[in-house]
Amino acid sequence: MPVLKKGEIKVRATAYGTEVKSTGYVFYSYDKNSSALFFQFRNQNGEPTDIANAKIHLLMILEDDEGKEFIPGQEDFEIISKPGGKAKFVLPEMLLSYQGKVAGYINLDFEDGSHTDEGQFSFRIRRSMITRVLPAMGDKYVQDFEDIKERVEQAADDSRNNFNDSVERVNKAETKAKSDMQDSVDQVNKDYEAWKSEQEEEQTGFERDFADWKNTQETKQTNFESETSQKITDINQTLETTDSQVQETNNALENLDAYTKVETDEKLKEKADKEEVGKTVDDIFEQGYLELEKGFENYYENETEKTDRDSTLLKYTRVGPLLHVFGIITNTVRLEEGSSTIVTYIPDHLKVASRDVKVSQGSENNLFTSMALSYENDRYTNAITIERLRDDTGNNTGYNPGKFLNISLTFTVEVVK
Repeated sequence: MPVLKKGEIKVRATAYGTEVKSTGYVFYSYDKNSSALFFQFRNQNGEPTDIANAKIHLLMILEDDEGKEFIPGQEDFEIISKPGGKAKFVLPEMLLSYQGKVAGYINLDFEDGSHTDEGQFSFRIRRSMITRVLPAMGDKYVQDFEDIKERVEQAADDSRNNFNDSVERVNKAETKAKSDMQDSVDQVNKDYEAWKSEQEEEQTGFERDFADWKNTQETKQTNFESETSQKITDINQTLETTDSQVQETNNALENLDAYTKVETDEKLKEKADKEEVGKTVDDIFEQGYLELEKGFENYYENETEKTDRDSTLLKYTRVGPLLHVFGIITNTVRLEEGSSTIVTYIPDHLKVASRDVKVSQGSENNLFTSMALSYENDRYTNAITIERLRDDTGNNTGYNPGKFLNISLTFTVEVVK
């Protein structure tokens, strides 16, 4: 049978972890044998994955039905192209009877014993309006017909002379039943049109909100790139001017025999002192490592313990007023659910002027919020903190020791003289 509703899902293996991709697809309970998911498998380089010697495993979690699991068999997949990495899965009637959000997890098993977790996706199933109304309408028609049949048989037993009257009553009852059925059909159409209009309004609202959000994010990105580019341009101009002044000073020193002592002193007074030039560069650019707080690797009670550093640490790079903090850290104690933990403090000669907040990722697809708090913050002055700890499904949780936490924040600072 032809597939009228196609949900295309691009599956790409990657070493950067997987996240649940909301496809936006919505299927309905009346879509029997007409809706399917089409999978396109690709490797990390973007090339099609040859699935000639592979088995496809698909696990579906019915999130709004107590997390029940639905696992299709190998025979439920139709391989469209083995070297092209294309396969089709027609949604079965059993799955379409479910209502709510469906989370899918796709994996490949190869004959050489290797396995890959190809990713995650989600879609929704809703109950069709027509499946709610037709059963009730059919019951009503059958009930009316059975009543008519019983009355006709009773009339025949009582008197054959009343047969014409009975037939007339049957015709009237049948006409009434047809009229009631037509009314029911009209009501179904009316309810369907109202439901369809509601769905279209919801879809239009979603698309409008998404477009506004996308424009806002693009504007923020453009402004950040423009400001960063201008800062780098200003720094390069300052460095070029400084280099020119140093070169002029060196030229003057090489030609010292052409000047008297008085002339030389006057010439040197006009040029930049090399130490001052160095200080100017230091005011523009610096980098180093941040000292982590207790509860994380690379925390030390005193200076004598700082012999070797573990692989997890935080580094900072400053260019003018922009400070970028980045790196991977590991907790050595449990971080409790709902807690707010200080990871490190910004160096004393810098003050955080504008804060930055990012949703960051940890190991096992866990999420958390990292923040750089300004020096005016009442709780944590000039600090980097993490909070709102969540698991791979978005639920609040605590982190046991040994989690790898990736932090990347960019914000403005003031240099304290």
